[in-house]
Amino acid sequence: MEDVCPRNKLNRCLCKDNSKMKTPFSILSFFNCRAKRCKCQGSNDVKIVTSFGCHKGGIPDCPDEYDLYCKDGTHLSPEWVLRHKKVKGRVESCVCKDGIMPRCKATGDLPKCPNGDDPDPELGHVDDLVGCRVEPFDVYRIGIPELYAYQLVNIVFKVFFIFENPRLLLT
Repeated sequence: MEDVCPRNKLNRCLCKDNSKMKTPFSILSFFNCRAKRCKCQGSNDVKIVTSFGCHKGGIPDCPDEYDLYCKDGTHLSPEWVLRHKKVKGRVESCVCKDGIMPRCKATGDLPKCPNGDDPDPELGHVDDLVGCRVEPFDVYRIGIPELYAYQLVNIVFKVFFIFENPRLLLT
């Protein structure tokens, strides 16, 4: 954000949903805002937030917020991304372990700018997506093997629990 305003000089921003956010705000509230435009303290000039690759401002995202998934089924929720940043620090690398660009589960598409355009990597980028390879994958099949594995483990656990505690069957 330092390309928009000098450090500690941000005053307010217009969010993706057209609500306004005034300083001070936390990193999580800024993340949830998905700022498109901001104003600096002492100025009425509107600064378009292009540092994430969107010419008309904003942060690339899915139509359904927080619907971004890696090919391995990892859901990139805000909490997951912030934990990733806390562990790895500010690293410009693919957030997905397999190095493949995550996709929106509802559409199967890559994240888009708020106006629907594709982000321009020459203009800016989201640090967590740098180095991701763009490869097609069937986003609609994400989580199916993991779901079956979870259900199987759950059934085995119940059977084992009952086997070890047969008196529970009599109650």
